[in-house]
Amino acid sequence: MRVNNRLVEESFSYKSNINGVSLIECVLSIDKVFLYVSDVGERLSFDNASLFLHEIVEGVSLADWLWGSSRDSEDKEYKDMLAQALTKPQVMEGLNFDEDIEICFYPDGRNASSKRQYLTKRREILSKIADKGEFEEFMPSCFVDTVFSLQIGSGLNSISYFSIHTAEIVKNLSVLNDEALDIYRENKSNMPTVYRILTAKLLECTPDDKNAKHLSFVFLNDEGEKVTIECSPHTKLIRKDSDLRIYFFWCDENVGKGQKILIGRIGKHPY
Repeated sequence: MRVNNRLVEESFSYKSNINGVSLIECVLSIDKVFLYVSDVGERLSFDNASLFLHEIVEGVSLADWLWGSSRDSEDKEYKDMLAQALTKPQVMEGLNFDEDIEICFYPDGRNASSKRQYLTKRREILSKIADKGEFEEFMPSCFVDTVFSLQIGSGLNSISYFSIHTAEIVKNLSVLNDEALDIYRENKSNMPTVYRILTAKLLECTPDDKNAKHLSFVFLNDEGEKVTIECSPHTKLIRKDSDLRIYFFWCDENVGKGQKILIGRIGKHPY
């Protein structure tokens, strides 16, 4: 899956700022999108010739704002931030893309102008991927605060009628990636509360201690070595009596620097 992260050049015009959003707020938002795109090994694309001609504030082009005589203004930090995002090597012309995500500077209400909106659009693409191998390949770029086990593909292969379950899988992974570790850290002295909070956000989240011996999965640690970690907590997919689950663990100090959720299996239970 190749995504074209396309900047909408016209959105840098002050005339597009119909909601009166702060210029600095827009710089901070687009910088977060830029950093995310860079972290997953992708680039922004835009028409370099036209982008810098748009007036980012009335009477001042983007080029003049970034590199003009007012460089020593109090906004220099933010100008440097935006200049860095817009002068990194960009997408080469002539590449073919499977999907487009349009990214706006001044918000237009439709396209992505924040990291949250960008992630929503990226995950919407993932939820429509029906091929299991393609889903597995694209999935990590949608959940960068998650580490997936080396056996994740075998679990996906166990799911029948895969395409009708992808949206629910993405919903569960989104909550685990975005919220679960914070919930765990705030309430780990009272694990029933942890599971109750996650259950309120999803269909159901429970431990599976009695089958823990079957729920160990292989991950790569921060040294690139294989380690086996038990992932008995799980969310349930489809119905509470379904055997489709997402098995996970909260974190491990040697995997993802102890800052990421670990997903051991997505699919039917392995016992």
